[in-house]
Amino acid sequence: WRMARYVANLREGLDFFGVHFPERSGILWMAVGLGTGIMAWAGFYLLPGGVLPVPGIGFFALSAFAVGLVEELVYRGLLYQMWQPGGPVVAILLSSVAHTAYKLALLAPYPSVDLLPVAGWTLVAGVVLGALRHFSGSVLPAAANHVVFDVLVYGGAAAGPDWVW
Repeated sequence: WRMARYVANLREGLDFFGVHFPERSGILWMAVGLGTGIMAWAGFYLLPGGVLPVPGIGFFALSAFAVGLVEELVYRGLLYQMWQPGGPVVAILLSSVAHTAYKLALLAPYPSVDLLPVAGWTLVAGVVLGALRHFSGSVLPAAANHVVFDVLVYGGAAAGPDWVW
Protein backbone atom coordinates (compact mmCIF):
# COMPACT_ATOMS: atom_id res chain seq x y z
CA TRP A 1 0.00 0.00 0.00
CA ARG A 2 2.86 2.30 0.70
CA MET A 3 3.92 2.17 -2.95
CA ALA A 4 0.37 2.69 -4.23
CA ARG A 5 0.43 6.18 -2.72
CA TYR A 6 3.48 7.04 -4.80
CA VAL A 7 1.98 5.72 -8.03
CA ALA A 8 -0.98 8.09 -7.61
CA ASN A 9 1.27 11.16 -7.44
CA LEU A 10 3.98 11.24 -10.14
CA ARG A 11 6.28 13.68 -8.36
CA GLU A 12 6.16 11.72 -5.11
CA GLY A 13 6.64 8.52 -7.10
CA LEU A 14 9.75 9.84 -8.80
CA ASP A 15 11.10 11.07 -5.46
CA PHE A 16 10.42 7.64 -3.94
CA PHE A 17 12.62 6.06 -6.61
CA GLY A 18 15.25 8.77 -6.10
CA VAL A 19 14.67 10.22 -9.58
CA HIS A 20 15.54 13.88 -9.33
CA PHE A 21 18.60 15.94 -10.12
CA PRO A 22 21.06 15.51 -7.27
CA GLU A 23 20.60 18.25 -4.69
CA ARG A 24 24.19 18.53 -3.55
CA SER A 25 26.49 19.66 -6.35
CA GLY A 26 24.37 17.92 -8.99
CA ILE A 27 26.65 18.39 -11.99
CA LEU A 28 29.65 17.15 -10.03
CA TRP A 29 27.79 13.99 -8.93
CA MET A 30 26.62 13.29 -12.47
CA ALA A 31 30.23 13.65 -13.64
CA VAL A 32 31.35 11.23 -10.91
CA GLY A 33 28.68 8.76 -12.06
CA LEU A 34 29.74 9.02 -15.70
CA GLY A 35 33.45 8.90 -14.84
CA THR A 36 33.18 5.85 -12.61
CA GLY A 37 31.09 4.13 -15.30
CA ILE A 38 33.89 4.70 -17.82
CA MET A 39 36.47 3.49 -15.29
CA ALA A 40 34.39 0.35 -14.64
CA TRP A 41 34.23 -0.31 -18.40
CA ALA A 42 38.02 0.06 -18.66
CA GLY A 43 38.55 -2.21 -15.67
CA PHE A 44 36.20 -4.82 -17.14
CA TYR A 45 38.68 -5.29 -19.99
CA LEU A 46 42.03 -4.29 -18.50
CA LEU A 47 42.00 -6.10 -15.14
CA PRO A 48 41.85 -9.58 -16.69
CA GLY A 49 44.80 -8.55 -18.90
CA GLY A 50 42.87 -7.56 -22.01
CA VAL A 51 42.90 -4.43 -24.10
CA LEU A 52 40.24 -1.78 -24.45
CA PRO A 53 38.05 -2.28 -27.49
CA VAL A 54 36.74 0.64 -29.47
CA PRO A 55 33.18 1.04 -28.20
CA GLY A 56 30.48 0.87 -30.80
CA ILE A 57 26.80 1.53 -31.01
CA GLY A 58 24.86 -1.38 -32.42
CA PHE A 59 21.35 -2.72 -32.34
CA PHE A 60 21.62 -3.67 -28.67
CA ALA A 61 22.67 -0.20 -27.44
CA LEU A 62 19.14 0.94 -26.58
CA SER A 63 18.44 -2.30 -24.73
CA ALA A 64 21.74 -2.00 -22.84
CA PHE A 65 20.75 1.54 -21.85
CA ALA A 66 17.33 0.35 -20.64
CA VAL A 67 18.70 -2.63 -18.69
CA GLY A 68 21.13 -0.45 -16.71
CA LEU A 69 18.51 2.21 -16.05
CA VAL A 70 15.83 -0.24 -14.88
CA GLU A 71 18.27 -2.12 -12.65
CA GLU A 72 19.22 1.14 -10.94
CA LEU A 73 15.60 2.20 -10.52
CA VAL A 74 14.89 -1.13 -8.83
CA TYR A 75 18.03 -1.66 -6.72
CA ARG A 76 19.31 1.86 -5.91
CA GLY A 77 15.85 3.41 -6.27
CA LEU A 78 13.04 1.25 -4.92
CA LEU A 79 14.94 -1.21 -2.70
CA TYR A 80 17.38 1.38 -1.37
CA GLN A 81 14.48 3.62 -0.42
CA MET A 82 12.58 0.76 1.22
CA TRP A 83 15.63 -0.21 3.32
CA GLN A 84 16.66 3.40 4.04
CA PRO A 85 14.87 3.47 7.45
CA GLY A 86 17.56 1.02 8.63
CA GLY A 87 20.22 3.58 7.75
CA PRO A 88 22.36 4.17 4.67
CA VAL A 89 24.79 1.31 5.35
CA VAL A 90 21.94 -1.19 5.63
CA ALA A 91 20.25 0.20 2.49
CA ILE A 92 23.50 0.12 0.50
CA LEU A 93 24.46 -3.39 1.60
CA LEU A 94 21.02 -4.97 1.19
CA SER A 95 20.44 -3.42 -2.24
CA SER A 96 23.92 -4.57 -3.30
CA VAL A 97 23.33 -8.12 -2.07
CA ALA A 98 19.91 -8.20 -3.80
CA HIS A 99 21.43 -7.05 -7.11
CA THR A 100 24.23 -9.58 -6.78
CA ALA A 101 21.73 -12.39 -6.13
CA TYR A 102 19.75 -11.34 -9.21
CA LYS A 103 22.89 -11.32 -11.38
CA LEU A 104 23.96 -14.75 -10.11
CA ALA A 105 20.48 -16.17 -10.76
CA LEU A 106 20.68 -14.88 -14.34
CA LEU A 107 24.12 -16.34 -14.97
CA ALA A 108 23.90 -19.63 -13.01
CA PRO A 109 22.53 -21.64 -15.98
CA TYR A 110 25.67 -20.85 -18.01
CA PRO A 111 28.47 -23.28 -17.00
CA SER A 112 31.10 -21.20 -18.81
CA VAL A 113 30.54 -18.28 -16.41
CA ASP A 114 32.73 -18.23 -13.29
CA LEU A 115 30.23 -17.00 -10.70
CA LEU A 116 32.72 -16.11 -7.94
CA PRO A 117 34.29 -13.11 -9.73
CA VAL A 118 30.85 -12.06 -10.97
CA ALA A 119 29.58 -12.08 -7.38
CA GLY A 120 32.58 -10.15 -6.09
CA TRP A 121 32.57 -7.46 -8.77
CA THR A 122 28.79 -7.08 -8.72
CA LEU A 123 28.83 -6.65 -4.94
CA VAL A 124 31.65 -4.08 -5.09
CA ALA A 125 29.90 -2.22 -7.90
CA GLY A 126 26.67 -2.27 -5.89
CA VAL A 127 28.39 -0.68 -2.90
CA VAL A 128 29.92 2.02 -5.13
CA LEU A 129 26.58 2.69 -6.81
CA GLY A 130 24.83 2.71 -3.43
CA ALA A 131 27.36 5.23 -2.12
CA LEU A 132 26.75 7.40 -5.19
CA ARG A 133 23.02 7.16 -4.47
CA HIS A 134 23.48 8.06 -0.82
CA PHE A 135 25.95 10.92 -1.10
CA SER A 136 24.31 12.54 -4.13
CA GLY A 137 20.78 12.16 -2.76
CA SER A 138 19.65 10.84 -6.16
CA VAL A 139 19.63 7.61 -8.15
CA LEU A 140 20.66 9.49 -11.32
CA PRO A 141 24.48 9.39 -10.82
CA ALA A 142 24.31 5.63 -10.14
CA ALA A 143 22.09 5.20 -13.19
CA ALA A 144 24.55 7.23 -15.30
CA ASN A 145 27.36 4.93 -14.17
CA HIS A 146 25.44 1.75 -14.90
CA VAL A 147 24.07 2.94 -18.25
CA VAL A 148 27.51 4.08 -19.46
CA PHE A 149 29.06 0.77 -18.43
CA ASP A 150 26.35 -1.35 -20.08
CA VAL A 151 26.34 0.67 -23.31
CA LEU A 152 30.15 0.61 -23.58
CA VAL A 153 30.38 -3.13 -22.84
CA TYR A 154 27.31 -4.42 -24.68
CA GLY A 155 26.11 -1.56 -26.89
CA GLY A 156 28.13 -2.47 -29.96
CA ALA A 157 26.57 -5.90 -30.20
CA ALA A 158 23.99 -6.79 -32.79
CA ALA A 159 22.12 -8.72 -30.09
CA GLY A 160 22.32 -8.98 -26.33
CA PRO A 161 23.96 -11.78 -24.43
CA ASP A 162 21.76 -14.88 -23.98
CA TRP A 163 21.32 -14.18 -20.27
CA VAL A 164 19.64 -10.82 -20.96
CA TRP A 165 16.67 -12.47 -22.64
